[in-house]
Amino acid sequence: MKFSLKKSLAELTVSIQKQMVRVDEHIRKNMEELNGYKGKITAMSKKDTGSLQVRDFTDDIYMKKNFKEYFIEGSEMFQDVLIVLAQDKQEAFKSEVNEIMQGYY
Repeated sequence: MKFSLKKSLAELTVSIQKQMVRVDEHIRKNMEELNGYKGKITAMSKKDTGSLQVRDFTDDIYMKKNFKEYFIEGSEMFQDVLIVLAQDKQEAFKSEVNEIMQGYY
């Protein structure tokens, strides 16, 4: 019903091929759009999930009631620094932080 029986086989083949190319281009366009959306979702979800090395942890800090205790704001002498470490690196950092600070200052 879709293709006329009055047309020759060559004409029907050309018609089917043109239709397949159109459908293929449409599918390819939709797949590119879908992959773009997947990329955006992945980028947005990284901010909310995962380790602190990839996600946005500022809400975790600033939503605490007493977050200002940890910061020295408005000081000309001091600067606040947030350091994100893997748990297995914390002890090494704690033992070397004084040496690092002496070298810095």
